[in-house]
Amino acid sequence: MEPKGAFAKAFQKTLNRTKAKVLQNLGKADRTTDEQFEEHVANFNKQQTMACKLHKEMKHYVTCVKAMTTASKNLYSVIKEACESEWIELHTVDSSIRSLDMLQCNYEAELLERVTSDLHTYVELFNPMKEKISKWRRKLLDYDDAKHSYDSACNAKKPDDIRISRASESLQEAERMYNSLNTELHKELPKFYKYRIDFIASNLSRLYSTETTYHLETGKITDELRELMETVSKESSQSNVTSYTHNSIADKSELNLSTCDSSTTNKPAEFSENEYSDVDDGNHQTHSDQRTFPHQSQSSERRRSSDDGETILLAEAVVTDDSHAANASSKAEDDEASLYQNVETDADLETESASEKEIAAGQQVLVTHNYTAEDEDELSLEVGEIIEVISFEDPDDEDEGWLMGCNKKSGRKGVFPVNFTRRIVPRNSNS
Repeated sequence: MEPKGAFAKAFQKTLNRTKAKVLQNLGKADRTTDEQFEEHVANFNKQQTMACKLHKEMKHYVTCVKAMTTASKNLYSVIKEACESEWIELHTVDSSIRSLDMLQCNYEAELLERVTSDLHTYVELFNPMKEKISKWRRKLLDYDDAKHSYDSACNAKKPDDIRISRASESLQEAERMYNSLNTELHKELPKFYKYRIDFIASNLSRLYSTETTYHLETGKITDELRELMETVSKESSQSNVTSYTHNSIADKSELNLSTCDSSTTNKPAEFSENEYSDVDDGNHQTHSDQRTFPHQSQSSERRRSSDDGETILLAEAVVTDDSHAANASSKAEDDEASLYQNVETDADLETESASEKEIAAGQQVLVTHNYTAEDEDELSLEVGEIIEVISFEDPDDEDEGWLMGCNKKSGRKGVFPVNFTRRIVPRNSNS
């Protein structure tokens, strides 16, 4: 019986409140107003909106830091492979890279523990306050309804003392509950609104402290690595200049020997001053002959007999074309650039960078960075996946930097960060 009685009582309260709203809207019942309280509520709503925006953007920032941590680990791994033991002290580089990796991980953990978690706690404080405000509005309606009922009983054509007495008791109870909650909120709302200054200032102070520590420590290590690389570069440059000068003189001398006419095999090889001056680093030539040398290094031997019958062995070295180094460097760059191009070729697609405002529903995007969903409404991403952009069911849910999409592979729907993707443009779209 009690549940039924409780349900009937709750239903009756809802009915009375609805009736009071209708009468107030029609102007047949008085409405109690409190401009100061409404001002407190407006400040509260503004405070909550800002807190939610700050919390969301901080989560996005931490997500980018996580992606940066992963990218840094991959880069540091390649740097260790690129540094060879013949020309650098590997233990110094390895130690510095381990320190950088540790700093990056600590930086991410500090952001989560000291900044993001505190923001999450701060945002959760708004829910109990919102419930109190809603309760205040309900009690205000009860008070207005009880006051209207009492006035109606007193102004009836045939006054009923019992009805008036009951209406008076209901009015007193409704007024007591309303005044109690009203007094409490008039104290709490201004105090909570002022708390925003202390919290935001403290939270941002922890953020900047974490950033400062990370960048200072990272700057020290990277500065040491910079000095080390500059030293290696200088030593390598000096060594290359000495080696190149010596080898160039030897190559030119051997080249002049190799261009001698075969008819002079019984005489010592001689060059005129003009012939030697015409030798060019790119195209080795003389007045009497011009030769193009193959890219492969090779050597040949010529035997020349002198007048006394002795055999003289002349070694001829063919200079390797300088374009070898340029071709090798260009090939390495082409191979690196083709890594991403291969993804596009496999899908017969071209991609371009675009913001969420430039991407319409129905278009597709290619995932270029991994992303792990942190909320239920978010979509996890893996590099190479294709996401079809769809419209938000509620336009108010749209946020800057985020789109709603459907994973073509898994079929899952959710919001995802635009800067982790590139818009897909079919190759034959312009033909």
